[in-house]
Amino acid sequence: MQHTDLCSNIQEAMTAFQLEGTINGHSRYGNGHINDTFLLCTQPENSEHEKRYILQRINHHIFRNPRELIENISSVTSYLHRKTKEQQGDPLRETLTLVKTKEQQDLFQDGIGCYWRCCLFIEDTVCYEKAESSKDFYESGKAFGNFQNLLAEYPAATLHETIPDFHHTPKRYQTLLQAAAGDRCQRADLVLPELTFLQKRASELSAAFDLQQKGLLPLRVTHNDTKLNNILFDKFTKKAICILDLDTIMPGPDHNLDRTRTQLKLVADMEKKWDVMGEIVTKYSQN
Repeated sequence: MQHTDLCSNIQEAMTAFQLEGTINGHSRYGNGHINDTFLLCTQPENSEHEKRYILQRINHHIFRNPRELIENISSVTSYLHRKTKEQQGDPLRETLTLVKTKEQQDLFQDGIGCYWRCCLFIEDTVCYEKAESSKDFYESGKAFGNFQNLLAEYPAATLHETIPDFHHTPKRYQTLLQAAAGDRCQRADLVLPELTFLQKRASELSAAFDLQQKGLLPLRVTHNDTKLNNILFDKFTKKAICILDLDTIMPGPDHNLDRTRTQLKLVADMEKKWDVMGEIVTKYSQN
């Protein structure tokens, strides 16, 4: 089945959720590379203003068990709603809010087997593909720090592993070596310096995994995709207010460096500006 065909039942999905008012229309939204995301607009009765939602088709080729994935998100967001209220915050603005189906479920499976979820659209917010200033980077760190703090007492072991062996670095390293040795696409030579770099440090790659196995590194709720564009910023104050993309919420060691990898840069994801990237690597390797 072609990728576009996977969304062919979007009308069925739209009518499956408990939306307020009459559906006005929908359009593709955002720059995500895995799931299909749509902005859905409705017109509530007795209101001059539209209400907006985010409707997503979950890529079940990447996330093989969408039901476990949505259980994680539902449980974590419910917990965050409670914690945010305790801190006198606004949970409808500071946390994702799932919309139930008409069958009171958090997930809908359409007639061709695709899985859909829906959440409230958070108005007057913006999302950045790259940091425009050091303040953006500061705000992002503060947001993810608050996220981890709110979930500090959450029972991480109860979460499902949405991507098996995600934190199993020894196994992932061996998979990389096997792929390089097989070299099916005949391009391993292009990354030979990077492979050599890893091979020289092979004994260090399992450090965090080994500590966790020994019980010396605590199990935490980890986001695992802490990129700048997974944060909503208030449109007016420029403050980071809400963490997005909870698909990779899993139990794991709290040592994720993805935020550094993706935010200490001057280019957006998927941009092939090798000269700029080289300048960034040189700059930070000298500091």
